[in-house]
Amino acid sequence: MISQPTAFALAAVFLALAGLPLLASPAGAGRRLLSWLLFSPAAAWVLFAPAAGWFASYMWHLGDADFGQFRYQLFGVTVVSAVAAFFVIPEFLAVRGLAGLILLFAQVCLDLSWMNYDPVLVWAGKTTLYAAIVAALVYGTSPYKLRLHEVWLSKAPVRLRALGAVLVLGAVLLAAAATRPVLPPPV
Repeated sequence: MISQPTAFALAAVFLALAGLPLLASPAGAGRRLLSWLLFSPAAAWVLFAPAAGWFASYMWHLGDADFGQFRYQLFGVTVVSAVAAFFVIPEFLAVRGLAGLILLFAQVCLDLSWMNYDPVLVWAGKTTLYAAIVAALVYGTSPYKLRLHEVWLSKAPVRLRALGAVLVLGAVLLAAAATRPVLPPPV
């Protein structure tokens, strides 16, 4: 099992790796990163396959309170749907995979910080995670919106730099939450 500071540190590293290319070179590396995410079949394998595997593992380990009596059927439907997605609807699988990974990892982070009321953790860490959850829900359900936003962002390098700055700020907030000691819940 992963610890809370490690989970938040991993999320901070991910946001920093996504934001620094946009901040440093918006017309070059940042634009290529967004284009790879939107149009590359390799990105679908890199992002959607782990998300589908993680979700299938989650289905396999369901408890009785969460439809666990149907876990084998749910696991089978999940695996068949994930494999079929590569052949039937290959468009935007990378965006959907990234959204799935964000949602699954945010669940891990929020589960680890449950009943922890440290103000830095609440305001810096959980707020950043909930913003990522909202973005993942928006882009996961309507991935074409990311393409439209990518076109809009690419028209001016300052927009890509601003997105990179927001992502790096989120990384700093998550890193601040990761460095806080885990406090016991108040009595």
